[in-house]
Amino acid sequence: MLLRWGPAEQAGQPEIIQAAPAITLPLDQLLSAAMEARAEAVALLAALRSRWGGPGGSSSTGGDVNSGGQAGGNGLTLSISASASQPGGASYFGGGAVGVLNSDGVSATNYGAGGSGAATQGTTSHSGGSGSQGVIVVWEFQ
Repeated sequence: MLLRWGPAEQAGQPEIIQAAPAITLPLDQLLSAAMEARAEAVALLAALRSRWGGPGGSSSTGGDVNSGGQAGGNGLTLSISASASQPGGASYFGGGAVGVLNSDGVSATNYGAGGSGAATQGTTSHSGGSGSQGVIVVWEFQ
């Protein structure tokens, strides 16, 4: 229905420009369609699951830049046959490894960053990606 606010606006009523066509369905068809849509929505929500990512590494001590690791992202079940992982935790020196779809995780390449988690369906085993090595930065005093 298309509405326009016109002179009747003072009375709080819009003017009807075009009414929507009426749709008539028998009650049993309407209820059947609603139940099918509900069943599909419930099945989809049951398939979409999430698992928490791992905690970030503990904070270093004694340096000029002391920071803990960022937690890993959540794993996601996208459908009955597809799961995905999130990127690995970032470090002060760059982002973590990219997430994957139904495979082993990717190892990190930026100093101190985390590898991505593996993603799998059922009982298939996959390994998560390795975190990268740290780095020591030495600035010469001048």
